[in-house]
Amino acid sequence: DAGEPVDVGGLVEMLAPTVVSIISEKFSYDWLYRPVPETGAGSGVIIDPQGLIVTNDHVVRDAERLTVILSDGTEFTAVGWVRDATTDLAVVQIDPDRELPYAHFLSNSLGRLELVEEVVAVGNALALPGGPTWTKGVVSHLGRPIQVTGGGVLEDLIQTDAAINPGNSGGPLVNMAGQVVGINTAVAEGTENIGFAIST
Repeated sequence: DAGEPVDVGGLVEMLAPTVVSIISEKFSYDWLYRPVPETGAGSGVIIDPQGLIVTNDHVVRDAERLTVILSDGTEFTAVGWVRDATTDLAVVQIDPDRELPYAHFLSNSLGRLELVEEVVAVGNALALPGGPTWTKGVVSHLGRPIQVTGGGVLEDLIQTDAAINPGNSGGPLVNMAGQVVGINTAVAEGTENIGFAIST
């Protein structure tokens, strides 16, 4: 069920420990065939105390190594990950030395959210150090399909005006009760304040 709204301080305290930074690394080769590392940054949300993390497929695609950084700065090398390009979702596994705090999802968010309901996007915007970035907005549309790079179509998305920036991909979109209602996935290029999240 949809929870009761909490104050902003409570929301941040509840969710901050569940949002992680994901650094992907792969290697290409220069003209002398020397390996050149290429890195990318995204976000994820812990969904299980044993270290399962949901993120976007495009955050981990082609990665040879993933580093997961918790909100307290602890770093883990991912021990495995699975991907689904069709939904742009992936699950990353780390092997933590303790039980981790995890986020709770609101099932069937398309049927539970309302237009102009307040939501918060959380993530590792621009890979800035020091913890996640928080942006607040509203639900602008429910069930939006968009075409993504490569020709695929993502269905049943939540459109929001909460700012989603590079590095936010894979982070949670949450309602004011602190429940995950979507996974941030894309922005409309050349526009302002049109972002999309994969609904639950």
